Amino acid sequence: MRQLVQANFPLFATLMFSVAFIAIILRAWHIPITHDEASTFFFYVQPGEWRPYIAHAYTNNHVLNSALASLTYRLFGSHPFALRLPNVLSFVFLAWGVYRLCVNHLRSLSGRFCLLSLTVLTFNLLDFFQLSRGYGLSLAGMVLGISFLHDFFESR
Repeated sequence: MRQLVQANFPLFATLMFSVAFIAIILRAWHIPITHDEASTFFFYVQPGEWRPYIAHAYTNNHVLNSALASLTYRLFGSHPFALRLPNVLSFVFLAWGVYRLCVNHLRSLSGRFCLLSLTVLTFNLLDFFQLSRGYGLSLAGMVLGISFLHDFFESR
C-alpha cells in the first residue's frame, strides 16, 4: 500500500497544485483592486518608471513586480488581472520548488505530504500570488532557490 501511495505522489501533487492554481486564478480575477496595487499602478506601472533612483521614492516599488506589471500592462491593458499576471504565474515556480524539495530531498512520505499540504492549503500564503504586490514573486524565487541550493550542497 505504501509503495502505491508513494508511486502516486506525483499525481497527487499535480492535482493539489492544479486546484490551488485554479483558485489563485479565480481569486485574482474577482478580487477588487487594492490601495497598494492602485498606487503601484499609478506611480510605477503606468508611467513605466520603476527603476530605482529614477522612480518615485516610495516603499511600494517592488522592482521586479513593477517591471513585470509594466510589461503586462503594455501587452494586455489595465485590467487588474493583467497586472496580477506575473504573480499568478509565479505560483508555477513555487510549485516547481516545493515539488523538487518533496521528491529530491524528503525521504519520508509523511514529510512530503506535510510540506505539500502546508504549502498548498495555507490560503494566507496563496494570497501573495493573487495580488500585484511582488511578494508572490519573491516567495516563489526563494523556495525554488532553496531547492537548487540544497542540490548544490549535496553535490559538493
